[in-house]
Amino acid sequence: MSFLSDPDSNEENRPWWAGSRPRWRSPWSFDEEEEPVAAPVVKEEVKIRVEVPKEEVPTSRALPNGLAKGMEVERVVVPKVRPPERLVERVVAPVQEEKIVPEVVSEPIEVERIEEPTVTVKQESRRETDEDDLAEGEEEGWNGEEIRSQYRRRAKRRRRGVKRVGTSWTSLVLMAMAVLSLTFLAWLYVSDAEEVEDKDLMIATPADLTPTITAPGRLAVFLGSVTAVPNADLIGRPVWEWDTGAMVNWLVENSQALDNLKDLLEDLDWHGRHASWHFADLGNHPNWAAAMMLKQVEAAYLQRDGKHEAALSAALDLAELARRLQDIHAWPSFYFRSIETHRRCTDTLAELLQRTLASEEALGSFQQQFEACEPLDEQVKRNVLPGFYLYEKKRLMGIQSGEPIDTMPAGVRRPVPKQLFFKTNETLGIMANTMRHLVRQVGQTSAGATALREVWEGVSGSREVAAYQPNGRGVVYARRELEPYLDVPARQQLARTRHLLVVQLFAMRRFVVGEKGLPQTLESLVPKYLKSRLTDPFSGEAFHYDSGRGLIYSVGSDLEASGGRAHLAPLADPGEPTIKIGVQKATGGG
Repeated sequence: MSFLSDPDSNEENRPWWAGSRPRWRSPWSFDEEEEPVAAPVVKEEVKIRVEVPKEEVPTSRALPNGLAKGMEVERVVVPKVRPPERLVERVVAPVQEEKIVPEVVSEPIEVERIEEPTVTVKQESRRETDEDDLAEGEEEGWNGEEIRSQYRRRAKRRRRGVKRVGTSWTSLVLMAMAVLSLTFLAWLYVSDAEEVEDKDLMIATPADLTPTITAPGRLAVFLGSVTAVPNADLIGRPVWEWDTGAMVNWLVENSQALDNLKDLLEDLDWHGRHASWHFADLGNHPNWAAAMMLKQVEAAYLQRDGKHEAALSAALDLAELARRLQDIHAWPSFYFRSIETHRRCTDTLAELLQRTLASEEALGSFQQQFEACEPLDEQVKRNVLPGFYLYEKKRLMGIQSGEPIDTMPAGVRRPVPKQLFFKTNETLGIMANTMRHLVRQVGQTSAGATALREVWEGVSGSREVAAYQPNGRGVVYARRELEPYLDVPARQQLARTRHLLVVQLFAMRRFVVGEKGLPQTLESLVPKYLKSRLTDPFSGEAFHYDSGRGLIYSVGSDLEASGGRAHLAPLADPGEPTIKIGVQKATGGG
């Protein structure tokens, strides 16, 4: 059998040209394949024996070491390499003998048997350090296994190429802290607050499920029919100072508008919680200022014409209109329009009652109608401010707010687009907290003196921050949208003060007609002319009364009483609202 077909044949019998057989490894072996490392070169002596027949090699000269003359023997250096311990194969290069051509001499010589010459060859290692380590190991008495393990470690390091750099514990701690810091920052900027709990800010009045209502359409028709004031100079002047001709001309132009308003007020129920009010923001109609001034001009003209009860009735139409508008919570503009309409009503009544000649019975009836239109604090707490919050929630979240689709402002369904530094839930939470703070402020004696900056300081998370902070843009958005609502408690407080002053003026004029004089104190009006003693919303105490000058006044937003504002128009100064009775002596008449 040949060495090619017999895998178990002795490696030493393989010819030099066949090379060494590769080592076989199992494909399921998990051992790390190591590069075979050349074992240290072992010096071996190679003996070459040369024999020359006596009869063929004549002797011509003496040869060293007893060789025949004319013979030249080359020393052949043949290294023999011992393979590594882990390799079973042993590679021995064959020694090729030199053919010696003897020189023929005349005299035959006798060739003696010579000693086998030895030639030693020293083979260089792959690295000079390996030979140095070997020599050092031999000097220290290492055995063969220790030398081989040393060479294996050297080979592994050479295969890795680059020496591994160690990492200290300090570096690992710093890297961990950096990763945690980046993770925390990412969470801080990306994560949003939980869903806002706002059940306490829901409108107390239930939704109106009436199939169809006509009030929104009638209100739009009325506002659309009002014509503007023809002369711009008249707009800045009180209606009491208009000349009669200007009054008559403008009233004639708006006769259709007056009829439309009458039809609108005859509808006793406007269904303020109906979805139809959400379709259009009628509270921001551009003709509102002219519409309110129209009723003031009508009342002033009727009194100038001697129709005192009709004049008071025209003024009370403004009070009724203000009450109806306050019951609509679809748009914030309805409440602000209600407050403005109520202010014009009180201004008109304060002027009319100073000179009225209406009977006590008529005054009592008008007083009851006016008392029913009082802007109540409870209404603002339970419906107005929650309505503001619900409106802003719909604008911010769209249909995600959970409200019915037909109640979306003007049909807006999409929420505010997602953007960096803007968190929807956190922004909505700021709005909810602000509305809760405003609800607590309504009815407080200090509501009128509270500055806007104090409101922001009382709401968590609403203070002004940089735009690049986690919810910087959300805070900016919330502050911008909530700013119109911050003075609602102060507006409500001033509106109630003005209303109660006019109620006392009604009672005072009735007392003057019935008793033919002025009372000594305001308590004298109870219970015949007033159901109960009225207190100043700014101070929580009784209103101030000056019978000598015929004034009733409040301490106002500055919380200081300085004798009233007799030189100004009635209720003109919110710092100290004042009305004139029209009678300065206790024995005077109206």
